[in-house]
Amino acid sequence: MSKDLIPHIRIFYLLPTLKGWIVVFTGLLMTTVAMLNPNPVLALLSASVISIVFVSFIMSLLSLYKINIRRLPNEDTHVGLSAEMSIVITNLSKRSRQPFIISEKCLFTAGGRFDQVVSYLRPSERRIIKRFIPALKRGRYDFDKIVLQGGDPAGIFKRKRYFWIPTEIIIFPEIERISSLPLNRNNTIQSSGRASGMVGFGQEYFAIRRYIPGADTIKNIHWKASAKKGKLLVKEYESHKIPQISILLDTYKNAVGGEEPYNTNFEFLIKSAASIVDHLSCTYCNITYAQYSDKIDDIEIIEGTATETTDKIFAILSETQTSKEKFIELLNLVDKYIISDSILYCLTMTESTEMHDFFNFLLDRGVDIRWLYAEKKLFRKRYSSSGSKSLKIKTKLLSVEPKILCAETKLSQVMNWK
Repeated sequence: MSKDLIPHIRIFYLLPTLKGWIVVFTGLLMTTVAMLNPNPVLALLSASVISIVFVSFIMSLLSLYKINIRRLPNEDTHVGLSAEMSIVITNLSKRSRQPFIISEKCLFTAGGRFDQVVSYLRPSERRIIKRFIPALKRGRYDFDKIVLQGGDPAGIFKRKRYFWIPTEIIIFPEIERISSLPLNRNNTIQSSGRASGMVGFGQEYFAIRRYIPGADTIKNIHWKASAKKGKLLVKEYESHKIPQISILLDTYKNAVGGEEPYNTNFEFLIKSAASIVDHLSCTYCNITYAQYSDKIDDIEIIEGTATETTDKIFAILSETQTSKEKFIELLNLVDKYIISDSILYCLTMTESTEMHDFFNFLLDRGVDIRWLYAEKKLFRKRYSSSGSKSLKIKTKLLSVEPKILCAETKLSQVMNWK
């Protein structure tokens, strides 16, 4: 978000257009011929052309005279929405000004530039120009130069005036609204933001499961059930603590694929992560977000309550780029942050035997794994949503079944873990 800024540097130039060069050259040629071969008609025509050029020059010179601009504060936005980058234009002259164009380099929209026509300005008029620029690409963008383009009605000369007014804007990832996200073992996040019936360390008996050395205490062993089954089993209780949710994002650059720069499996996973975080932002839970970053050559981790972490995660996702590290390496690094009886969202572009082994290890700790898998070939134009149904995982899955994503997938339709 920018402050209300005024320009501190102004530069202008005045040059003939292509049409103008032709008219000027024609006028000079006619004048030269009239001087060498005196002819009243030719002299009148050459004088008319020179007069038109002179008047056009004066009008073009004055077209942007005493025009001043400043930026209004702008708000950050998300891909798929429009960024409001309004400005105030003031005509400091006591004469009217003809229409002109405001132009600015804008890398997050189509064509990388945004132009807008400003209509006739009355004497001493102050006008707010609402500029709503479609946001197509996430990222943090710096702005400095605004260009005013004017000229004369005949189109013989063009004048440009540059204003340096620095500001910046953040375009966050696209968000797709998710109707509901189920919580641990058949429970969903309620409208109040709280969840009930989650496995943990409360007082109400919940279930029995296998004993995990190092994770369970001896006092929770169910001795009768253990003797009956011939192996150690522990009692689980309903928890009244805050649900713990982890989100891991795959950034492995060799797994990225898609036909368009903004329609890749990597961008779809970033949208998925942002959509999950947005849904959780008003809920009663803790979030741990992690990804590998080439910028710091290490993992980036955000931890805290949903309300505390949402803006921080959005900021990271807005600038996330691919890395050279595989997803399994991220799993190995963040193992200690994934606590027992929590929910884990794995957003990946790859799969491997090592990943499945790690998933089985997490399942033994009571982690509820929710795997979103975006294979790059499903983001090519010749594939559709029907192609995702026929995708076969290379390794044998025993415990975790992924939700297969393609370019046409609607997140609300796949966020239905039970």
